[in-house]
Amino acid sequence: MNLPQFDLEAGRAFEQASQTGSTAPLQLFLKRWGVFVAIERDPVRAARLHEAERISQDATAGEAAFRAAMAQINGILREAEQEIVD
Repeated sequence: MNLPQFDLEAGRAFEQASQTGSTAPLQLFLKRWGVFVAIERDPVRAARLHEAERISQDATAGEAAFRAAMAQINGILREAEQEIVD
């Protein structure tokens, strides 16, 4: 993700919030990007996530590798979510 993607998603969230009269789209946007920042500010964690994502998309990796990669992805996302909540 990058700045143009951030701007696009922010615009969509504000538009949806305006149309619905709800802050839920803004809250979801902030959570999504908060998790992204929490992950990317730690280069080691970001590298682990990107490697696990690569493995999870590799059709030759095998079932055990896929499951391990998905478990690592889920763990990293949970950890980052917890950081932005605290």
